[in-house]
Amino acid sequence: MSRRARRAMANALLLLVAAGMSFVLGTAVVETVYWFALTKDERWHDVNTRFDPLLGWRPIPSRTIDEWNGVSSNSLGHRSPELMPGPPVVAVAGDSVAFGYGVSDDETLGHYLAGHIAKHGLQVQNLGVSGYGLGQTHLWLHERLDDLKPLHTVVLVIYTGNDLRETGSNSSWGKSKPLYVMRGGTLALTHTPVSKYSLQNLLSKSQLLDGLRRSSASANQLADQLAGQVTLSVKESTRVATALVVSIAELARSHGARLLVVLSPWAGDFERKTEDLVFFQQMLKHLGLPVVDFYEIARARGWSPEDLFVDVTHLSPQGNERLAASIADWLEASTAGDLSTADPPPESRGS
Repeated sequence: MSRRARRAMANALLLLVAAGMSFVLGTAVVETVYWFALTKDERWHDVNTRFDPLLGWRPIPSRTIDEWNGVSSNSLGHRSPELMPGPPVVAVAGDSVAFGYGVSDDETLGHYLAGHIAKHGLQVQNLGVSGYGLGQTHLWLHERLDDLKPLHTVVLVIYTGNDLRETGSNSSWGKSKPLYVMRGGTLALTHTPVSKYSLQNLLSKSQLLDGLRRSSASANQLADQLAGQVTLSVKESTRVATALVVSIAELARSHGARLLVVLSPWAGDFERKTEDLVFFQQMLKHLGLPVVDFYEIARARGWSPEDLFVDVTHLSPQGNERLAASIADWLEASTAGDLSTADPPPESRGS
């Protein structure tokens, strides 16, 4: 080999080493930035959430951030004005649909519902938390309802697009969370307390590994196996979901209130109903629980999905306002117009 060829090979090797070192250094810088973001803990799952060993994550109280033209929380962590002493409370619970993902504080379901029922002397507290499955909502309500006195109604918003799947897994959107299972016919809580530095959580905060997971199904499957992800069968998930809804109804009754279940579909349901939507419709009919089925209401009134959603999952301001009006109509009809009473309601018109 000539001297010129050896020199060219040496230069190529140096460039390769330099490129490799630059990649390693750059990756280290990026990963360090995201590691400190992990420890800062102000956006654990979504806007305004922090890690929590019981729930996986919870809202940060008394905070206002500049997102979607304004996202704020009161001293309880709810996306609502401060709780007023005296007026009965309608508690809205669920995931990002109930929370109001993608819209400002005055465009959420809770905001519009409060406007509809304020004339009846009621107030609304929005307990929705992005990413929650029914299990986390169940735990959150157990913690929160004692602070909401007198409690009038619990409005449980079920997003039929993924609530069943998230309820049946010990992770959601890459983050570790508790998981309910059935043991001997009763609910049992597992995978708790949640570790902030579980492999699942660390993987979710790694930009390099997260990119690999997104680019390869096999890499994602391997990462889930290494992280100890548990996913219940569809049959087991439906059993758990049913038991959780029953338990939430009993929890509401133990606080002198009633449960109203709201089914919020995803945009694709209007082209073809998914099995999850059908399951929740049939399950609630079997349980005899009151329900406002926004899918059936929207179809009956000819509302266009393009007007109801900001994306395929989350409701637009117009969608939130129409759903709030449907809930308010149910509340008035179920109490003969006198919302100061919380007597057991008749069958919902939305069922």
